[in-house]
Amino acid sequence: MNGLNGADDRSAEDEHQRFARYLHELAAVRDEDEADLVTRILRDSDTTMAQSAIVRHLDRHAAQLLTDEGFTAWARAMAEISAEREFLARRLREWTLLRSITAGEPWGSEEVTTGSDWFQRKAVETLSSPAVLTLLAEAGRTRRVRADASRRLRQRHHRDSLDPQVLTIPHYEDIRLAELMPSSRDFFDHTMQRVRELGGTATAHAEEHQGALKVFVESHAPLLGPDNSSVC
Repeated sequence: MNGLNGADDRSAEDEHQRFARYLHELAAVRDEDEADLVTRILRDSDTTMAQSAIVRHLDRHAAQLLTDEGFTAWARAMAEISAEREFLARRLREWTLLRSITAGEPWGSEEVTTGSDWFQRKAVETLSSPAVLTLLAEAGRTRRVRADASRRLRQRHHRDSLDPQVLTIPHYEDIRLAELMPSSRDFFDHTMQRVRELGGTATAHAEEHQGALKVFVESHAPLLGPDNSSVC
């Protein structure tokens, strides 16, 4: 039962069942069928439930496409479908603003400071722009946003103040921090000790990126752990 073709199908399920089914169908929909599926879900008589399902889908797909060149066309298509649903239309506008900032495109301070609580939390969480973080640290809508933005700025300043240190090991790869660091204290000391135990010859790169350290190579021989398995 696809549940999207009429009231008879919908009456056989309560809103919780339909919501779960919509999420499943949205997660599996092909790109060429997405617009039709979103349109049909928004025709559900339970508008609150339908919008909740669609906004989850928009959040998931927008995050996936945020740095992809296909974002603009996708957002435009979704905006046309949801133009009469202000909540969805605003969420798409705010994702588009996040995309613009991420891509280094022009953006306005007022757009950021008047953004929803959701937008400002997402901006602090996902963006690295010092200008945006400074703006939100000073003029964020909530104490939480201001505090989190200030913390992100301090972390960024600390990373920028570190002298770059290059890890010289026999293999070029991203090494997971968990492989190198037995505890969160004395980051570089622990990392340096672990690298040397595994056959490395120097210290760690100063910047952590997405849970990994970028390392630089001198040859193509793999770095082996104590059990002779490759660490990378």
